[in-house]
Amino acid sequence: MSYAQISRIERMNNQPLYLIDKEFQSDNVCKFIIAGSTANIYKVTTNFNQNSEQPIIHCDCPDMYSWAKSDDVKCKHCCFVWIKVLRIPPTWLSTKDFASQQFIILQNSLKDLVVRAELINTTYQEKYKQLSNNSPTTKSPDLPIITITTTNKFAITKDLIDSECPICFDQLVIESSSECPTCHNAVHSICITKWLSMGHKNCVYCRGDWSEFEKKKTIETKSKSKKKYIPNSDSNYLNLDS
Repeated sequence: MSYAQISRIERMNNQPLYLIDKEFQSDNVCKFIIAGSTANIYKVTTNFNQNSEQPIIHCDCPDMYSWAKSDDVKCKHCCFVWIKVLRIPPTWLSTKDFASQQFIILQNSLKDLVVRAELINTTYQEKYKQLSNNSPTTKSPDLPIITITTTNKFAITKDLIDSECPICFDQLVIESSSECPTCHNAVHSICITKWLSMGHKNCVYCRGDWSEFEKKKTIETKSKSKKKYIPNSDSNYLNLDS
């Protein structure tokens, strides 16, 4: 993976991004409405049709039309949808030719979509509804967004059957484990606490950021403390803080 792509993943991890809405255009094509770190609204479209000539994932933000386009670097909004919303391995962002089995995994990520509550900003959803006169709920009743009521970004969201901690190699159980928000691999909470106390800030599996582990403030609280962004008058993007 290129340094440019890694830097955008790091921005995604360190900046407040939210899922506002989604709209299925077909079973394998979905448009996600994202509130960026400056509260501008961007549209990320995923196309998981194996025979389609359209990009696998694309955003309408300026970054996707810069030099990054020619280098096939995905913006932070695409990274947010890919990694946090759809929970697809980050390394796949750099894949140019997907195998049939990978397309099945991509398609299932839409079909079995589960969105953590911390990725959704209800205030922004209401503001978006008022500004666009559209409902923030899914347009497809067969594939609803399911929210998990937790503010812990390191909460376990998958089964840990026969899984071992990569630090102590003992069995993992949900009650005493935490999950990396980037790669979604699990580790004992006490083990990762020890790991962080030794000066590490990253996941033992990937470069995911664990610096916020055990902090009490939620992403929403951090967002309110940020300086309010006033969009440029030339901006064509809907802004939820304006």
